Amino acid sequence: MKPVRTWIVIADGARARIVKNAGPGRGVVADAKLVFRSEHRKLQEIMADKPGRGFDSVGKGRHAMAYGADAVREDERHFLQSLAERLEKEAMADAYDRLILIAPPRALGDLRPYLSKPVKNRVHEEIAKDLTQLPNDRLADHLSDTINL
Repeated sequence: MKPVRTWIVIADGARARIVKNAGPGRGVVADAKLVFRSEHRKLQEIMADKPGRGFDSVGKGRHAMAYGADAVREDERHFLQSLAERLEKEAMADAYDRLILIAPPRALGDLRPYLSKPVKNRVHEEIAKDLTQLPNDRLADHLSDTINL
């Protein structure tokens, strides 16, 4: 019987890494090609232009316009969308059998809508924690209930 190939995605809104598990007792293997980082930009760089000014609806007053969205959050969503696209590409290439997604609750919520049906069908479990700073050799402590590494 062929071992189940599991990919463990550890992400937040700015970085992600994928480690692989090829079956019980085999631990995890990191792949340098599966490490992703968002281009970290300061808020001043994202919102370089001022939003402009508008007129009051009555009278001669003027006021500054407000920004319509949280630019940092939009950057995080764009990063998670590109991660989801990569997961779909790898699913179509049959690179993994199941996924374990580990991310903070907000990042998980932002990632879910971008996952395609083939990727969603392979999601084995979601863990709402920020483990991006955790070394790979300590993952077993956090995944012992989910998978036998």
